[in-house]
Amino acid sequence: MIDKQQSQERKGDVVKCVGVVGLGHMGYAFAANLVEDGYEVLGYDRDPKRATTLTDARAIGQLADLATCDVVLTSLPDDDALVAVALGAAGLSGVLAPGAIHISMSTVSPGVSRRLADEHARHNQNYFAAPVLGNPDFARERKLFILAGGPPSPVAKVRPLLERLGQRLFVIREHAELANFVKLAANTLTATTLECMGEVLALLRKVGIDQHLTFDVLTNSLFDSRVHKAYGGKIVDGRFNPPRMAVPLAIKDLRSPWQKPSTQPCRCLPPASFMTVSSRWRPAAGTISTGRRSVCSPP
Repeated sequence: MIDKQQSQERKGDVVKCVGVVGLGHMGYAFAANLVEDGYEVLGYDRDPKRATTLTDARAIGQLADLATCDVVLTSLPDDDALVAVALGAAGLSGVLAPGAIHISMSTVSPGVSRRLADEHARHNQNYFAAPVLGNPDFARERKLFILAGGPPSPVAKVRPLLERLGQRLFVIREHAELANFVKLAANTLTATTLECMGEVLALLRKVGIDQHLTFDVLTNSLFDSRVHKAYGGKIVDGRFNPPRMAVPLAIKDLRSPWQKPSTQPCRCLPPASFMTVSSRWRPAAGTISTGRRSVCSPP
């Protein structure tokens, strides 16, 4: 680990070394694109094999090896994983140099984001949230929409880096957790749109109207958004496998806006579909129980 006192003065505003923590589908795409853009990239994952498959990036075995990074991106599945990586003496807040920037691109609760911002500030480090709208395919193709929330100075410093990772960067406000609120709101809108699309297609199919005709009418008239076309197309074509997101992660994303209401600005009810899926999810079996059967493929 480097001496933090020796690193208080960062050399200019140029980002040279970037660490990526969490090399799942999204994190791996981020790391590969950063390498392509000419950054020195250090990759870390709990599964060491993931890091070793990155071409032209340096695989590291512990978080302490990220101490020389100007910027560290984290792409992790939930609050607990992010907290485990970021906090404590062995976490990012304990190993990064003053002035370094931690960018959380994970879908996490606003409360955790606020907690991390406070802890990094205590160590004279910078933290901001940059959750994304899009899937791993979008990440690989640099088509993500990135939502940045945090202090203006660090956001401005890494703006060129983030703009290269997606097709558009939205700067929300100076508080990191507000970007997480926008991301979770977008997830809720996606989930309810998906539910409505499925119900409408099923209704019209049952009365004898061809699903492809229904899809053509809807998505080439008033309902032509990316979400309607992408998810509606999968429903019509029966493209349910391989699954793009595990049920527990989807439930986590929908549950987050309603957790710990005392820390949130308002209280509201989650979508009915979320309540149904949440109550019927059977983690051990990896399926959703309907009472008569388990749903793991379309009817």
